[in-house]
Amino acid sequence: MNENVPCIEFITPCKVHESLFIGYCWNKPLIYKRMADQKITRDTFTLEIWWFYYNLGKIMFESGIRVFDDKTVYSFLISNPEIERGMSATKQYNDYGGYITIEQLIKECKNDEQNMEYHLDEMKKFELLRYYEREGLLNPNKEIELKNNKKVLLKNLLASLSMPKVQSFFKVKFAKANINLSGSRIKVSNFFDGLKESAQEFNKGESMGLPFFNSPRLNRICKGVKKGDLVYLVLSSGVGKTTFSINKFILGLIEANEKALIFANEEGKMKFHHTFISTVASEILKTPIPRERLSLGNYGKEEWDIINAVNKWVDEHNPDLLKMCEIQKYILQDVIDNIELYKPMGYNYVFFDTFKPDGSIQDKARWEKFSDHAQDIYNCIKPSVNNVGCLATIQLKIGSDYRYLDLDCIGKAKEVVEVADKVLMGRLLFEDEYPGEGKEVKVYDKIYDENTNMVVKEEKLLDESKEYMVLFIPKNRDGGKSEQIVYEIDYNNNVWNEVGYTCIRKNSSRGGVTMH
Repeated sequence: MNENVPCIEFITPCKVHESLFIGYCWNKPLIYKRMADQKITRDTFTLEIWWFYYNLGKIMFESGIRVFDDKTVYSFLISNPEIERGMSATKQYNDYGGYITIEQLIKECKNDEQNMEYHLDEMKKFELLRYYEREGLLNPNKEIELKNNKKVLLKNLLASLSMPKVQSFFKVKFAKANINLSGSRIKVSNFFDGLKESAQEFNKGESMGLPFFNSPRLNRICKGVKKGDLVYLVLSSGVGKTTFSINKFILGLIEANEKALIFANEEGKMKFHHTFISTVASEILKTPIPRERLSLGNYGKEEWDIINAVNKWVDEHNPDLLKMCEIQKYILQDVIDNIELYKPMGYNYVFFDTFKPDGSIQDKARWEKFSDHAQDIYNCIKPSVNNVGCLATIQLKIGSDYRYLDLDCIGKAKEVVEVADKVLMGRLLFEDEYPGEGKEVKVYDKIYDENTNMVVKEEKLLDESKEYMVLFIPKNRDGGKSEQIVYEIDYNNNVWNEVGYTCIRKNSSRGGVTMH
Protein backbone atom coordinates (compact mmCIF):
# COMPACT_ATOMS: atom_id res chain seq x y z
CA MET A 1 0.00 0.00 0.00
CA ASN A 2 1.06 3.67 0.06
CA GLU A 3 4.29 4.55 1.91
CA ASN A 4 2.90 7.88 3.09
CA VAL A 5 -0.08 7.18 5.33
CA PRO A 6 -2.82 9.82 4.82
CA CYS A 7 -4.86 11.35 7.59
CA ILE A 8 -7.08 8.93 9.45
CA GLU A 9 -10.26 10.70 8.25
CA PHE A 10 -9.54 9.46 4.71
CA ILE A 11 -8.91 5.87 5.86
CA THR A 12 -11.21 4.84 8.70
CA PRO A 13 -14.59 5.64 7.01
CA CYS A 14 -13.50 3.75 3.91
CA LYS A 15 -13.05 0.35 5.57
CA VAL A 16 -16.75 -0.50 5.89
CA HIS A 17 -17.39 0.49 2.26
CA GLU A 18 -14.52 -1.71 1.05
CA SER A 19 -15.70 -4.79 2.95
CA LEU A 20 -19.34 -4.45 1.79
CA PHE A 21 -18.20 -3.85 -1.79
CA ILE A 22 -16.29 -7.16 -1.68
CA GLY A 23 -19.41 -8.85 -0.32
CA TYR A 24 -21.41 -7.61 -3.32
CA CYS A 25 -18.74 -8.71 -5.82
CA TRP A 26 -18.40 -12.23 -4.43
CA ASN A 27 -22.13 -12.70 -3.97
CA LYS A 28 -22.83 -11.65 -7.58
CA PRO A 29 -19.64 -12.09 -9.66
CA LEU A 30 -21.31 -10.54 -12.75
CA ILE A 31 -20.60 -7.22 -11.01
CA TYR A 32 -17.01 -7.64 -12.24
CA LYS A 33 -18.33 -7.31 -15.79
CA ARG A 34 -20.13 -4.09 -14.85
CA MET A 35 -16.90 -2.83 -13.27
CA ALA A 36 -14.89 -3.38 -16.48
CA ASP A 37 -14.74 0.36 -17.24
CA GLN A 38 -13.85 1.30 -13.64
CA LYS A 39 -10.23 1.82 -12.69
CA ILE A 40 -9.99 -0.11 -9.43
CA THR A 41 -6.43 -0.62 -8.18
CA ARG A 42 -4.60 -1.44 -4.97
CA ASP A 43 -4.76 2.28 -4.08
CA THR A 44 -8.56 2.13 -4.12
CA PHE A 45 -8.40 0.06 -0.93
CA THR A 46 -7.03 1.03 2.47
CA LEU A 47 -6.72 -2.58 3.70
CA GLU A 48 -4.69 -5.25 1.91
CA ILE A 49 -7.28 -7.93 2.74
CA TRP A 50 -9.99 -6.32 0.62
CA TRP A 51 -7.65 -5.70 -2.33
CA PHE A 52 -6.65 -9.38 -2.16
CA TYR A 53 -10.26 -10.58 -2.23
CA TYR A 54 -11.23 -8.12 -4.98
CA ASN A 55 -8.26 -9.08 -7.18
CA LEU A 56 -8.76 -12.81 -6.58
CA GLY A 57 -12.42 -12.54 -7.55
CA LYS A 58 -11.56 -10.51 -10.66
CA ILE A 59 -9.02 -13.10 -11.83
CA MET A 60 -11.47 -15.96 -11.20
CA PHE A 61 -14.21 -14.15 -13.14
CA GLU A 62 -11.87 -13.50 -16.07
CA SER A 63 -11.04 -17.22 -16.00
CA GLY A 64 -14.71 -18.04 -16.62
CA ILE A 65 -15.82 -18.82 -13.05
CA ARG A 66 -19.32 -17.46 -12.34
CA VAL A 67 -20.07 -18.98 -8.91
CA PHE A 68 -17.72 -18.26 -6.01
CA ASP A 69 -17.99 -20.88 -3.26
CA ASP A 70 -15.39 -22.36 -0.93
CA LYS A 71 -14.78 -25.49 -3.00
CA THR A 72 -14.45 -23.59 -6.29
CA VAL A 73 -12.05 -21.02 -4.78
CA TYR A 74 -9.75 -23.71 -3.33
CA SER A 75 -9.70 -25.60 -6.64
CA PHE A 76 -8.74 -22.38 -8.42
CA LEU A 77 -5.99 -21.55 -5.87
CA ILE A 78 -4.46 -25.03 -6.16
CA SER A 79 -4.27 -24.54 -9.95
CA ASN A 80 -2.94 -20.98 -9.57
CA PRO A 81 -0.65 -21.03 -6.48
CA GLU A 82 0.83 -17.56 -7.14
CA ILE A 83 -1.65 -14.85 -8.12
CA GLU A 84 1.02 -12.26 -7.41
CA ARG A 85 4.68 -13.06 -7.95
CA GLY A 86 6.41 -14.53 -4.93
CA MET A 87 3.29 -14.73 -2.80
CA SER A 88 1.30 -17.85 -1.89
CA ALA A 89 -2.30 -17.06 -2.73
CA THR A 90 -3.55 -20.05 -0.76
CA LYS A 91 -1.66 -18.93 2.35
CA GLN A 92 -3.01 -15.38 2.02
CA TYR A 93 -6.53 -16.70 1.53
CA ASN A 94 -6.28 -18.81 4.67
CA ASP A 95 -4.62 -16.02 6.68
CA TYR A 96 -7.53 -13.69 5.80
CA GLY A 97 -10.09 -16.20 7.01
CA GLY A 98 -10.84 -17.88 3.70
CA TYR A 99 -14.47 -18.23 2.69
CA ILE A 100 -15.73 -17.67 6.28
CA THR A 101 -14.83 -13.98 5.87
CA ILE A 102 -16.77 -13.84 2.60
CA GLU A 103 -19.83 -15.58 4.08
CA GLN A 104 -20.06 -12.95 6.79
CA LEU A 105 -19.86 -10.14 4.22
CA ILE A 106 -22.51 -11.70 1.96
CA LYS A 107 -24.85 -11.94 4.97
CA GLU A 108 -24.29 -8.23 5.70
CA CYS A 109 -24.86 -7.27 2.05
CA LYS A 110 -28.29 -8.87 2.04
CA ASN A 111 -29.32 -6.18 4.53
CA ASP A 112 -27.69 -3.52 2.36
CA GLU A 113 -29.33 -4.24 -1.01
CA GLN A 114 -29.02 -1.81 -3.97
CA ASN A 115 -26.20 0.21 -2.41
CA MET A 116 -23.19 -1.29 -4.20
CA GLU A 117 -22.61 1.79 -6.36
CA TYR A 118 -22.83 4.03 -3.30
CA HIS A 119 -20.09 2.05 -1.52
CA LEU A 120 -17.92 2.13 -4.65
CA ASP A 121 -18.40 5.90 -4.98
CA GLU A 122 -17.35 6.38 -1.35
CA MET A 123 -14.25 4.23 -1.93
CA LYS A 124 -13.34 6.25 -5.04
CA LYS A 125 -13.97 9.50 -3.16
CA PHE A 126 -11.57 8.64 -0.36
CA GLU A 127 -9.05 7.34 -2.92
CA LEU A 128 -9.22 10.72 -4.64
CA LEU A 129 -8.74 12.59 -1.35
CA ARG A 130 -5.75 10.41 -0.42
CA TYR A 131 -4.28 11.06 -3.86
CA TYR A 132 -4.64 14.85 -3.53
CA GLU A 133 -3.04 14.74 -0.09
CA ARG A 134 -0.21 12.47 -1.27
CA GLU A 135 0.52 14.79 -4.19
CA GLY A 136 0.63 17.85 -1.94
CA LEU A 137 -2.55 19.33 -3.45
CA LEU A 138 -4.58 19.15 -0.25
CA ASN A 139 -3.90 20.31 3.30
CA PRO A 140 -6.47 18.28 5.26
CA ASN A 141 -5.89 20.20 8.52
CA LYS A 142 -6.66 23.60 6.98
CA GLU A 143 -9.52 25.38 8.72
CA ILE A 144 -12.15 26.87 6.43
CA GLU A 145 -15.18 29.03 7.09
CA LEU A 146 -18.64 28.01 5.85
CA LYS A 147 -21.45 30.37 4.77
CA ASN A 148 -22.99 30.28 8.27
CA ASN A 149 -19.64 31.53 9.68
CA LYS A 150 -19.05 28.11 11.19
CA LYS A 151 -15.44 26.92 10.95
CA VAL A 152 -14.55 23.34 10.08
CA LEU A 153 -11.42 21.38 9.17
CA LEU A 154 -11.14 20.73 5.44
CA LYS A 155 -10.64 16.97 5.97
CA ASN A 156 -13.93 16.71 7.88
CA LEU A 157 -15.83 18.71 5.28
CA LEU A 158 -14.52 16.69 2.32
CA ALA A 159 -15.11 13.36 4.10
CA SER A 160 -18.78 14.31 4.57
CA LEU A 161 -19.38 15.22 0.90
CA SER A 162 -20.49 12.88 -1.89
CA MET A 163 -18.13 11.98 -4.74
CA PRO A 164 -19.74 14.43 -7.24
CA LYS A 165 -19.57 17.25 -4.68
CA VAL A 166 -15.91 16.53 -3.94
CA GLN A 167 -15.18 16.64 -7.68
CA SER A 168 -17.09 19.93 -7.98
CA PHE A 169 -15.19 21.34 -4.98
CA PHE A 170 -11.81 20.79 -6.62
CA LYS A 171 -13.05 21.77 -10.06
CA VAL A 172 -14.13 25.17 -8.72
CA LYS A 173 -10.86 25.60 -6.84
CA PHE A 174 -8.74 24.81 -9.90
CA ALA A 175 -10.91 26.95 -12.20
CA LYS A 176 -10.57 29.90 -9.81
CA ALA A 177 -6.81 29.42 -9.66
CA ASN A 178 -6.54 29.34 -13.47
CA ILE A 179 -8.60 32.53 -13.84
CA ASN A 180 -6.67 34.30 -11.07
CA LEU A 181 -3.29 33.32 -12.51
CA SER A 182 -4.05 34.01 -16.18
CA GLY A 183 -6.04 37.16 -15.48
CA SER A 184 -9.64 37.50 -16.61
CA ARG A 185 -11.04 40.03 -19.03
CA ILE A 186 -14.52 39.49 -17.58
CA LYS A 187 -15.82 41.35 -14.56
CA VAL A 188 -18.30 39.26 -12.51
CA SER A 189 -20.75 40.63 -9.96
CA ASN A 190 -24.27 39.86 -8.69
CA PHE A 191 -26.72 41.18 -11.27
CA PHE A 192 -29.02 42.71 -8.63
CA ASP A 193 -26.16 44.60 -6.92
CA GLY A 194 -26.41 48.33 -7.54
CA LEU A 195 -29.91 48.28 -9.05
CA LYS A 196 -31.02 51.27 -7.00
CA GLU A 197 -27.73 53.06 -7.71
CA SER A 198 -28.34 52.58 -11.43
CA ALA A 199 -31.78 54.15 -11.02
CA GLN A 200 -30.15 57.13 -9.30
CA GLU A 201 -27.87 57.51 -12.30
CA PHE A 202 -30.92 57.41 -14.60
CA ASN A 203 -32.39 60.15 -12.42
CA LYS A 204 -29.65 62.48 -13.61
CA GLY A 205 -31.37 62.52 -16.98
CA GLU A 206 -28.88 60.44 -18.95
CA SER A 207 -30.51 58.50 -21.74
CA MET A 208 -29.80 54.79 -21.30
CA GLY A 209 -32.03 53.21 -23.95
CA LEU A 210 -32.93 49.65 -24.92
CA PRO A 211 -35.82 47.85 -23.41
CA PHE A 212 -38.40 40.51 -22.61
CA PHE A 213 -41.72 37.38 -21.10
CA ASN A 214 -45.20 35.66 -21.26
CA SER A 215 -45.06 33.68 -24.55
CA PRO A 216 -47.21 30.52 -24.32
CA ARG A 217 -47.18 30.10 -28.12
CA LEU A 218 -43.39 30.25 -28.30
CA ASN A 219 -43.13 27.77 -25.42
CA ARG A 220 -45.60 25.47 -27.15
CA ILE A 221 -43.53 25.42 -30.31
CA CYS A 222 -40.01 25.45 -28.83
CA LYS A 223 -40.63 23.82 -25.44
CA GLY A 224 -38.60 26.54 -23.79
CA VAL A 225 -34.81 26.56 -23.34
CA LYS A 226 -33.59 23.23 -21.99
CA LYS A 227 -30.31 22.58 -20.22
CA GLY A 228 -27.77 21.74 -22.89
CA ASP A 229 -29.69 23.74 -25.53
CA LEU A 230 -27.97 26.32 -27.69
CA VAL A 231 -30.63 28.79 -28.83
CA TYR A 232 -29.93 31.72 -31.15
CA LEU A 233 -32.03 34.88 -31.29
CA VAL A 234 -31.28 36.61 -34.59
CA LEU A 235 -32.60 40.14 -35.13
CA SER A 236 -31.55 43.24 -37.01
CA SER A 237 -29.85 46.02 -35.13
CA GLY A 238 -32.39 48.15 -33.24
CA VAL A 239 -35.25 45.62 -33.34
CA GLY A 240 -34.59 44.58 -29.72
CA LYS A 241 -32.33 41.55 -29.24
CA THR A 242 -31.42 42.53 -25.68
CA THR A 243 -34.85 43.84 -24.67
CA PHE A 244 -36.72 40.81 -26.02
CA SER A 245 -34.27 38.54 -24.15
CA ILE A 246 -34.68 40.39 -20.86
CA ASN A 247 -38.46 40.19 -21.14
CA LYS A 248 -38.76 36.59 -22.30
CA PHE A 249 -35.63 34.86 -20.92
CA ILE A 250 -34.37 36.75 -17.86
CA LEU A 251 -37.83 37.09 -16.26
CA GLY A 252 -38.41 33.41 -16.99
CA LEU A 253 -35.21 32.50 -15.14
CA ILE A 254 -36.18 34.59 -12.11
CA GLU A 255 -39.68 33.07 -11.98
CA ALA A 256 -38.18 29.56 -12.17
CA ASN A 257 -35.51 30.46 -9.57
CA GLU A 258 -32.79 29.27 -11.95
CA LYS A 259 -29.24 30.61 -11.68
CA ALA A 260 -27.74 32.14 -14.81
CA LEU A 261 -24.73 34.04 -16.14
CA ILE A 262 -25.35 37.16 -18.23
CA PHE A 263 -22.45 37.86 -20.60
CA ALA A 264 -22.67 41.47 -21.78
CA ASN A 265 -20.55 41.97 -24.86
CA GLU A 266 -21.93 45.35 -25.94
CA GLU A 267 -24.17 46.79 -23.19
CA GLY A 268 -23.04 47.79 -19.69
CA LYS A 269 -24.65 46.77 -16.40
CA MET A 270 -26.50 50.09 -16.01
CA LYS A 271 -28.12 49.76 -19.44
CA PHE A 272 -29.30 46.30 -18.48
CA HIS A 273 -30.69 47.74 -15.23
CA HIS A 274 -32.49 50.47 -17.18
CA THR A 275 -34.33 47.88 -19.26
CA PHE A 276 -34.82 45.54 -16.31
CA ILE A 277 -36.50 48.17 -14.13
CA SER A 278 -38.89 49.14 -16.92
CA THR A 279 -39.65 45.49 -17.70
CA VAL A 280 -40.39 44.44 -14.10
CA ALA A 281 -42.48 47.55 -13.53
CA SER A 282 -44.68 46.87 -16.55
CA GLU A 283 -44.78 43.06 -16.67
CA ILE A 284 -44.62 42.04 -12.99
CA LEU A 285 -45.89 45.00 -10.99
CA LYS A 286 -48.30 46.25 -13.69
CA THR A 287 -47.30 49.85 -12.85
CA PRO A 288 -45.34 50.87 -15.95
CA ILE A 289 -42.57 53.42 -15.84
CA PRO A 290 -41.73 54.20 -19.49
CA ARG A 291 -38.09 53.89 -20.50
CA GLU A 292 -38.25 57.41 -21.87
CA ARG A 293 -39.38 58.71 -18.46
CA LEU A 294 -36.70 56.61 -16.76
CA SER A 295 -34.07 58.27 -18.95
CA LEU A 296 -35.21 61.86 -18.27
CA GLY A 297 -34.56 61.60 -14.51
CA ASN A 298 -35.78 64.13 -11.91
CA TYR A 299 -38.14 61.52 -10.50
CA GLY A 300 -41.08 62.40 -8.34
CA LYS A 301 -42.67 60.30 -5.59
CA GLU A 302 -44.66 58.20 -8.09
CA GLU A 303 -41.55 57.16 -10.01
CA TRP A 304 -39.54 56.42 -6.86
CA ASP A 305 -42.43 54.35 -5.49
CA ILE A 306 -42.30 52.19 -8.62
CA ILE A 307 -38.50 51.89 -8.52
CA ASN A 308 -38.59 50.97 -4.82
CA ALA A 309 -41.31 48.39 -5.57
CA VAL A 310 -39.01 46.88 -8.23
CA ASN A 311 -36.17 46.69 -5.69
CA LYS A 312 -38.52 45.11 -3.14
CA TRP A 313 -39.54 42.48 -5.71
CA VAL A 314 -35.84 41.83 -6.40
CA ASP A 315 -35.11 41.48 -2.66
CA GLU A 316 -37.67 38.65 -2.50
CA HIS A 317 -35.50 36.61 -4.87
CA ASN A 318 -32.08 34.98 -4.42
CA PRO A 319 -29.48 37.79 -4.75
CA ASP A 320 -26.99 35.28 -6.26
CA LEU A 321 -29.51 34.19 -8.91
CA LEU A 322 -27.99 36.17 -11.79
CA LYS A 323 -24.32 36.97 -12.30
CA MET A 324 -23.52 39.93 -14.54
CA CYS A 325 -20.39 39.21 -16.58
CA GLU A 326 -19.28 42.45 -18.23
CA ILE A 327 -16.80 41.60 -20.98
CA GLN A 328 -13.95 44.13 -20.87
CA LYS A 329 -12.08 42.58 -23.80
CA TYR A 330 -13.91 39.88 -25.73
CA ILE A 331 -12.00 36.58 -25.79
CA LEU A 332 -14.32 33.58 -26.12
CA GLN A 333 -12.12 31.35 -23.94
CA ASP A 334 -12.78 33.70 -21.01
CA VAL A 335 -16.52 33.12 -21.46
CA ILE A 336 -16.02 29.34 -21.53
CA ASP A 337 -13.76 29.48 -18.44
CA ASN A 338 -16.45 31.33 -16.48
CA ILE A 339 -19.22 28.93 -17.56
CA GLU A 340 -17.08 26.01 -16.32
CA LEU A 341 -16.27 27.88 -13.09
CA TYR A 342 -19.87 28.66 -12.16
CA LYS A 343 -21.57 25.45 -13.41
CA PRO A 344 -20.66 23.45 -10.24
CA MET A 345 -22.26 26.26 -8.21
CA GLY A 346 -25.62 25.65 -9.90
CA TYR A 347 -25.48 28.20 -12.72
CA ASN A 348 -27.27 26.13 -15.36
CA TYR A 349 -28.18 28.85 -17.88
CA VAL A 350 -26.34 31.50 -19.90
CA PHE A 351 -27.50 34.63 -21.72
CA PHE A 352 -24.83 35.71 -24.22
CA ASP A 353 -25.43 39.16 -25.68
CA THR A 354 -24.05 39.55 -28.38
CA PHE A 355 -22.35 36.39 -29.76
CA LYS A 356 -19.84 37.10 -32.54
CA PRO A 357 -16.20 36.37 -33.46
CA ASP A 358 -13.82 37.56 -30.75
CA GLY A 359 -10.75 39.76 -31.08
CA SER A 360 -8.12 37.04 -30.78
CA ILE A 361 -5.61 36.80 -33.61
CA GLN A 362 -6.29 33.94 -36.00
CA ASP A 363 -5.37 33.35 -39.62
CA LYS A 364 -8.98 32.76 -40.68
CA ALA A 365 -11.78 34.63 -42.36
CA ARG A 366 -14.21 36.24 -39.92
CA TRP A 367 -17.08 33.90 -40.84
CA GLU A 368 -14.82 30.82 -40.42
CA LYS A 369 -13.78 32.05 -37.00
CA PHE A 370 -17.44 32.64 -36.12
CA SER A 371 -18.27 29.04 -37.03
CA ASP A 372 -15.36 27.73 -34.93
CA HIS A 373 -16.54 29.81 -31.97
CA ALA A 374 -20.05 28.38 -32.30
CA GLN A 375 -18.59 24.87 -32.08
CA ASP A 376 -16.47 25.88 -29.08
CA ILE A 377 -19.41 27.33 -27.14
CA TYR A 378 -21.59 24.29 -27.95
CA ASN A 379 -18.81 21.90 -26.86
CA CYS A 380 -18.82 23.71 -23.52
CA ILE A 381 -22.59 23.80 -22.86
CA LYS A 382 -23.81 20.55 -24.47
CA PRO A 383 -25.54 17.90 -22.27
CA SER A 384 -22.57 15.51 -22.19
CA VAL A 385 -20.20 18.21 -20.88
CA ASN A 386 -21.63 20.99 -18.66
CA ASN A 387 -25.34 20.69 -19.63
CA VAL A 388 -25.98 24.43 -19.64
CA GLY A 389 -28.87 26.11 -21.47
CA CYS A 390 -27.68 29.06 -23.53
CA LEU A 391 -29.59 31.84 -25.30
CA ALA A 392 -27.24 33.82 -27.54
CA THR A 393 -28.17 36.86 -29.61
CA ILE A 394 -26.76 37.28 -33.12
CA GLN A 395 -26.85 40.24 -35.45
CA LEU A 396 -28.98 39.59 -38.57
CA LYS A 397 -27.05 39.95 -41.82
CA ILE A 398 -26.63 43.65 -42.61
CA GLY A 399 -28.96 44.83 -45.36
CA SER A 400 -31.42 41.99 -44.83
CA ASP A 401 -34.89 43.14 -45.74
CA TYR A 402 -36.25 39.70 -46.54
CA ARG A 403 -39.92 39.00 -45.91
CA TYR A 404 -39.15 35.35 -45.24
CA LEU A 405 -36.34 34.69 -42.76
CA ASP A 406 -34.40 31.45 -42.90
CA LEU A 407 -30.85 30.33 -42.15
CA ASP A 408 -29.57 31.84 -45.40
CA CYS A 409 -30.17 35.30 -43.89
CA ILE A 410 -27.21 34.79 -41.55
CA GLY A 411 -24.87 35.10 -44.54
CA LYS A 412 -21.56 33.29 -44.94
CA ALA A 413 -21.50 32.48 -41.22
CA LYS A 414 -24.62 30.30 -41.43
CA GLU A 415 -22.48 27.33 -40.33
CA VAL A 416 -22.82 28.73 -36.79
CA VAL A 417 -26.37 27.35 -36.66
CA GLU A 418 -25.30 23.75 -37.35
CA VAL A 419 -24.72 23.18 -33.62
CA ALA A 420 -27.82 25.13 -32.51
CA ASP A 421 -30.89 23.35 -31.14
CA LYS A 422 -33.22 26.24 -32.02
CA VAL A 423 -32.93 29.40 -34.09
CA LEU A 424 -35.38 32.28 -33.61
CA MET A 425 -35.30 35.02 -36.26
CA GLY A 426 -37.42 38.13 -36.21
CA ARG A 427 -38.23 41.19 -38.31
CA LEU A 428 -40.63 44.07 -37.97
CA LEU A 429 -43.86 44.06 -39.97
CA PHE A 430 -43.54 45.91 -43.30
CA GLU A 431 -45.95 48.78 -44.03
CA ASP A 432 -47.63 46.90 -46.89
CA GLU A 433 -48.34 43.95 -44.53
CA TYR A 434 -50.76 45.89 -42.30
CA PRO A 435 -54.58 45.45 -42.71
CA GLY A 436 -55.91 46.68 -46.05
CA GLU A 437 -52.51 46.75 -47.74
CA GLY A 438 -51.36 44.72 -50.75
CA LYS A 439 -49.41 42.07 -48.84
CA GLU A 440 -51.49 41.98 -45.68
CA VAL A 441 -50.32 39.45 -43.10
CA LYS A 442 -53.24 37.43 -41.74
CA VAL A 443 -52.89 36.68 -38.04
CA TYR A 444 -54.96 34.01 -36.28
CA ASP A 445 -55.19 32.22 -32.97
CA LYS A 446 -56.14 28.62 -32.23
CA ILE A 447 -59.41 28.36 -30.33
CA TYR A 448 -61.04 25.20 -28.94
CA ASP A 449 -64.63 24.95 -30.16
CA GLU A 450 -66.72 23.13 -27.53
CA ASN A 451 -69.55 22.54 -30.03
CA THR A 452 -67.38 20.62 -32.51
CA ASN A 453 -64.65 19.47 -30.07
CA MET A 454 -62.13 20.79 -32.55
CA VAL A 455 -59.42 23.44 -32.60
CA VAL A 456 -60.32 26.19 -35.05
CA LYS A 457 -58.62 29.34 -36.27
CA GLU A 458 -59.85 32.70 -35.11
CA GLU A 459 -58.61 35.75 -37.02
CA LYS A 460 -56.89 38.49 -35.02
CA LEU A 461 -56.96 42.07 -36.29
CA LEU A 462 -53.80 44.17 -36.18
CA ASP A 463 -53.77 47.85 -35.23
CA GLU A 464 -52.17 50.12 -37.82
CA SER A 465 -50.89 52.43 -35.07
CA LYS A 466 -48.87 49.71 -33.30
CA GLU A 467 -45.50 48.05 -33.93
CA TYR A 468 -45.34 44.31 -34.63
CA MET A 469 -42.59 41.73 -35.03
CA VAL A 470 -42.88 38.44 -36.93
CA LEU A 471 -40.80 35.72 -35.22
CA PHE A 472 -39.64 32.91 -37.55
CA ILE A 473 -38.33 29.59 -36.20
CA PRO A 474 -36.21 28.18 -39.05
CA LYS A 475 -34.56 25.53 -36.86
CA ASN A 476 -36.31 23.70 -34.03
CA ARG A 477 -35.28 20.30 -32.68
CA ASP A 478 -38.21 20.28 -30.26
CA GLY A 479 -41.16 21.13 -32.47
CA GLY A 480 -42.51 22.64 -35.67
CA LYS A 481 -41.27 25.59 -37.68
CA SER A 482 -43.97 26.15 -40.34
CA GLU A 483 -45.81 28.85 -38.35
CA GLN A 484 -44.56 32.22 -37.22
CA ILE A 485 -45.54 34.12 -34.07
CA VAL A 486 -46.60 37.77 -34.24
CA TYR A 487 -45.66 40.04 -31.32
CA GLU A 488 -47.11 43.43 -30.52
CA ILE A 489 -44.27 45.62 -29.24
CA ASP A 490 -44.37 48.43 -26.73
CA TYR A 491 -40.73 49.51 -26.79
CA ASN A 492 -41.22 52.26 -24.22
CA ASN A 493 -42.28 49.79 -21.51
CA ASN A 494 -40.45 46.78 -23.01
CA VAL A 495 -43.63 44.75 -23.40
CA TRP A 496 -43.77 42.02 -26.06
CA ASN A 497 -47.26 40.51 -26.27
CA GLU A 498 -48.04 37.52 -28.43
CA VAL A 499 -50.93 38.37 -30.74
CA GLY A 500 -51.18 35.05 -32.56
CA TYR A 501 -49.81 33.01 -35.45
CA THR A 502 -49.25 33.67 -39.11
CA CYS A 503 -47.95 31.50 -41.93
CA ILE A 504 -45.58 33.14 -44.39
CA ARG A 505 -44.24 30.78 -47.03
CA LYS A 506 -41.01 31.27 -48.97
CA ASN A 507 -41.56 32.23 -52.59
CA SER A 508 -38.28 33.85 -53.66
CA SER A 509 -35.10 35.22 -52.12
CA ARG A 510 -36.79 38.50 -51.16
CA GLY A 511 -40.47 37.82 -51.56
CA GLY A 512 -43.02 35.83 -49.66
CA VAL A 513 -46.56 34.62 -49.96
CA THR A 514 -48.79 35.14 -46.93
CA MET A 515 -50.86 32.04 -46.30
CA HIS A 516 -54.33 32.77 -44.89
